[in-house]
Amino acid sequence: MRMSFWMDYASPFCYIAFHKLTEAVKAVGIDQNKLDYNFRAFQIDPTATENPTQTRGEKLMKKRWFNPKATS
Repeated sequence: MRMSFWMDYASPFCYIAFHKLTEAVKAVGIDQNKLDYNFRAFQIDPTATENPTQTRGEKLMKKRWFNPKATS
């Protein structure tokens, strides 16, 4: 079985989603060896630059995806 998975490689949320997908596949009893994952790139943040001036954590806090108090 071939499964396409679109993700932004810079997004931590995409890695979390992929982990949840693999857990769901295991839960329904699909043999992992019979799966062929087709990873496709998709840029979630079109304003992202090739040479960022902020760390990923700083950028996520600025967008309010993370609570600054929770990261200290």
